[in-house]
Amino acid sequence: MKTLLDEVSIVDKWATNNPEEVAKFLEPELGIPAAALENAEKRRKYGILPLTDEVITQQQNIADTFHKIKRRCIIEG
Repeated sequence: MKTLLDEVSIVDKWATNNPEEVAKFLEPELGIPAAALENAEKRRKYGILPLTDEVITQQQNIADTFHKIKRRCIIEG
């Protein structure tokens, strides 16, 4: 587990210090312009944090929002 966490930490640091490269990598996968992705990457925080009730609540709120958006797109589309 320590080896895995160490490797994730290395990638986290690289991504934090190279938002332009991350954006270029993600652009073809996501179909979003690299400039927009780079802006988002500059605001993103990487790292490994404990899985607390607060983190779970935040993740559930995000999931609920995407579910609502999908439902609205299906109904309106």
